[in-house]
Amino acid sequence: MNTYKFRTECSDDIGKFIRNCRFTIQSMTCEKHNIFPDYTVVISTAAELNDILDNVLDIGDDLHVLFESIQPIEQYTGERIRSFYQSTKDTHIPK
Repeated sequence: MNTYKFRTECSDDIGKFIRNCRFTIQSMTCEKHNIFPDYTVVISTAAELNDILDNVLDIGDDLHVLFESIQPIEQYTGERIRSFYQSTKDTHIPK
């Protein structure tokens, strides 16, 4: 089981991600930011990071913050570390 952490701009992005997942999410926790509409999300899944990134690319650019920030939980910094708009499937370009 893999555990990943990421940010989203709002709760709608979390719903869009869940509705369009091509993999099973075993568990999920969401925490709303105190001031902004942003959320921090932790998921557990058997999916590999590249499979999640490819799935998010297929969903569309509304999920660019998720795509740019998702990391294995032990490596998560909250920073946007890759570029949604320069990435293609299997080529997830760092910022």
